[in-house]
Amino acid sequence: MADESTESHVTGKNANGKFTAGHRFSVGNKGNYHPRTLRSQIVAETTLDQVRVLLDNLYNRAINEGNVSAARLWLDAILGKQKTEIEVSGPGGMPLITQVIMPVMMRVLENHPAVKEEVAQALAQLQLDPPAGGSDHSTSETPSL
Repeated sequence: MADESTESHVTGKNANGKFTAGHRFSVGNKGNYHPRTLRSQIVAETTLDQVRVLLDNLYNRAINEGNVSAARLWLDAILGKQKTEIEVSGPGGMPLITQVIMPVMMRVLENHPAVKEEVAQALAQLQLDPPAGGSDHSTSETPSL
């Protein structure tokens, strides 16, 4: 196995093809430097009174003028932006763990019957005990061995 610090025949790259320290392309995202600097300066120079005036202005536009964009911005500032949740499912709409992950895992465990049985029991228990606060979308089937 080659050492990552060893340079290859291409100047400025190591044996894995990555740019070495000191190479002009080995630095981070230089394109983000200016916006990042501006953002930190704006945050440092903004006073609490300025934020209050801005939020009051958004609130008044939302209530008095019916400005939906102002209402959204005000709510995002007060409540925080809503997080987008993504549910990954298999081709038949079943949870990915049921259709893809469990069969692969069980195939890998074919040569280890005791471990396979223990994993199958643990997964069955997970399906029987839904997480606190969540709904139970799982089936009560025991994984096929």
